[in-house]
Amino acid sequence: MDRRRAAGLVVVLIAVGAAVPVAATSSALRPTFMTPFDPQGAFEVQVFVDGLWQRVGELPCDRYVRERGVRLPAAALAASQVRVRLVQHGGGAAQIDRVVLGEVPATRIAGAAEPDAVALVARRDNDVLDAFGRTIEVTFPGRTRDGVLRLAARVEPRVNEGSPFAFPPANQFDPAAPTVFYDYRPAATGRAPSWPDGLDPANALFAERCRPTTGHPDGVTYGWVANDRDTLYAEVEFTSDNTRDGDKDWSSVAVLRNGELKEFRVAEDRTRWGRPSFIRTDRAGYRHKLYAFAIPFAELGARSAKEAGALKLAFTAYGTAAITWLSPLYHDFGGVEVGTTSSPLTVTVTNVFASDIMLDTPYFTRSGPYSSQFPLTAGTCADGLIVHPSQTCTFQVAFAPSAAGEIGDSIVVAVLNSSEARLTQTLLLNGTGVLPIPTFTPVGLAALALLLSGAGYFILRRRI
Repeated sequence: MDRRRAAGLVVVLIAVGAAVPVAATSSALRPTFMTPFDPQGAFEVQVFVDGLWQRVGELPCDRYVRERGVRLPAAALAASQVRVRLVQHGGGAAQIDRVVLGEVPATRIAGAAEPDAVALVARRDNDVLDAFGRTIEVTFPGRTRDGVLRLAARVEPRVNEGSPFAFPPANQFDPAAPTVFYDYRPAATGRAPSWPDGLDPANALFAERCRPTTGHPDGVTYGWVANDRDTLYAEVEFTSDNTRDGDKDWSSVAVLRNGELKEFRVAEDRTRWGRPSFIRTDRAGYRHKLYAFAIPFAELGARSAKEAGALKLAFTAYGTAAITWLSPLYHDFGGVEVGTTSSPLTVTVTNVFASDIMLDTPYFTRSGPYSSQFPLTAGTCADGLIVHPSQTCTFQVAFAPSAAGEIGDSIVVAVLNSSEARLTQTLLLNGTGVLPIPTFTPVGLAALALLLSGAGYFILRRRI
């Protein structure tokens, strides 16, 4: 019997005030489209009753912040305080945006790294609490009438890939060097800025709306540039990246001068050309990434701002907040019995561009030794298909293991953009073939029982 039913507890899924999740890229069209629920992991909910931690249920999560609820037992609610544990299972990085009992916020949180954890989870505001690899213990006032624990959280896939956001957006998904730039002419008598104080969108070199396909919030990315006599300064405010992921988060400035292109990158472990920060600003009231650059003109082959002359600049911003037109990019089918076929995985190609794309001919390639064990079925995708902005096509992949053991495969999908540039993204697949469990007829079971009883008698006699 299911342990939840045995305990007389009911798990309730609630979608309270959850915004429709979207995934799109920076463009004048601002396309939006529905994103289906695709669980990547879950939070196990435990409650402290009569001196013991009891499992109440499990709330599944995908990469988007969605709200789910579970009703706590009456015995826990009758106490002077209600103690709840949230334990992540499966997936990759995980964050909590809000957790309340009914509508009552927590009074204490243990197990979190952030000192302001109670404030972080009091409301839905994109200011999230890191829950990856942690047991988060939440305390609420007791004797409450509404016994539903409401959790707004997300769990990222184990492999969370995507392309950096590019500025200008015309460089998006281009694996080569940028070809489109912003123009900037250094002031001969400029002064070093006092950033981040004084950053004003009205003075930004660029402001581009970004909508990640990774579940991070959509927002505007700003870029500012200034200089003094010796140094070029830049500030990139990436409001869509509201999670802190170490060296996975980075930003870069590419500078083109006299036909020579140089790139300067900043991350938490790369601070030669600047430093990142994770702060709240007037542009976004939740914590997000802000990258500060300081590039000596000498690195550009110039002795001063005046000598540097006109520059062309391009920027990128990346983290687990990224963009992709193929989803998912990774899937593990888990254990599948040898000789059978798993349920199919639906793979979606989405036009996140501002103009039509065309699927290449062929639109997918694969050459792995186990490709035959990951059969592909064409859905609405086809060679040469035109996909309009915000529209999608799909195909399906399944896992049909022929032998026991873990294997993998990859599928490279290719499209052509409006300039006929060929763009590719890769779907990584994994699965484990498991041997079937032996079955016995009644006669076989009787024979096995007789054999085992005889073996036991033999062992007993030998011991005597």
